[in-house]
Amino acid sequence: MLKVVHIVSSFSLGGVQTGILYSMKELNTQFEYKVIAYTADDNWLKDIAEDIRKNIIVLGSSNLISGSLKATRLLQKMKPDVVVASLWKSVPAAAAYKLINPKVCLCGFYHQNGIIHFPEHFFLWLLAKKQDISFADSNATKVFIEKKLGIKNAAIVPYLFEFNNPAKTPGIDSSTIKLVFLGRLTGVKRIDRILLFCKLCKDAGIHFLLDIYGKGDIEKCNTIILNYKLQNEVTIKNLLPLNKIQSTMMDYDFLIQLSDIEGMALSVVEALSCGLVPIVTPVGEIEHYTKDGINAIWLDKDFDENLPLLVKKLSALFNNPNEYKLLSENAVATFKNQPKYVESFIAGINNFTTIKMSR
Repeated sequence: MLKVVHIVSSFSLGGVQTGILYSMKELNTQFEYKVIAYTADDNWLKDIAEDIRKNIIVLGSSNLISGSLKATRLLQKMKPDVVVASLWKSVPAAAAYKLINPKVCLCGFYHQNGIIHFPEHFFLWLLAKKQDISFADSNATKVFIEKKLGIKNAAIVPYLFEFNNPAKTPGIDSSTIKLVFLGRLTGVKRIDRILLFCKLCKDAGIHFLLDIYGKGDIEKCNTIILNYKLQNEVTIKNLLPLNKIQSTMMDYDFLIQLSDIEGMALSVVEALSCGLVPIVTPVGEIEHYTKDGINAIWLDKDFDENLPLLVKKLSALFNNPNEYKLLSENAVATFKNQPKYVESFIAGINNFTTIKMSR
């Protein structure tokens, strides 16, 4: 059985880490699959089942240099056949191990259709030079890394999973719209844009509640909430454990995500599978698996200027329950019969090793 080690710098709230947790059990039926993380959010991991948690090795080092050194030394002890590197901070350890052990298969796993700063660009460029194979979490990411990093023939390993929860009964409360956001409270997620949209909704007389499940700059968010007088409408709540995300989603009508940059956007995928109608910016792969007025509501470009138009779209849907019901049903059907993450990941690794062994 192949030994596969997946490196991520931090094991906390994020689509990359959530995808790993969703796939851990099944991947270990095909490989000896382990994850190395420099740090972890213990509160986020505490409710994870032990048969999954035991495969995650947390080094307890928040410093990139010391974390990379510890990870490299651990890799030398574990002697994996395949090393998968996700996110730029994982690259130094993965590349160092590849340098020491040239025969190991190094797999670069890319999750973005944008690069934020120079260190990220440099290390992703380095990964592109050293890797044997590459995975992209969506076609949008595949197109981006080919254009930006010169990576050709990346295998798409989509962030699609088999969710066991049934979808919510399609319908919307006639008095109050219930919205939810799940994710990191960082600049690129544009929580400020979501809160401005909420202010415009309130000004337009739309009755709504928004619950934000996240971690990050809570103080900044609370300041905006106070300035917009949204204390009665918007609540910031604790992170949800993985096993409660989908059941909690059932309590809402819409997921809202107005990011500037996304890859596959796992929370949008989860929402669709649950029958929520996502209110989204059409960025990354979101533009390809959602359709405005079909299974989602889009904030049209230019995003900030078109917030008033988004308010009108939501108001129209709120006043037409049958139209909401149709969008909700279409949401559930979005990913029916499409290839999923686990089968694509397994095929990508096995295809490479089969070719390599035949040479």
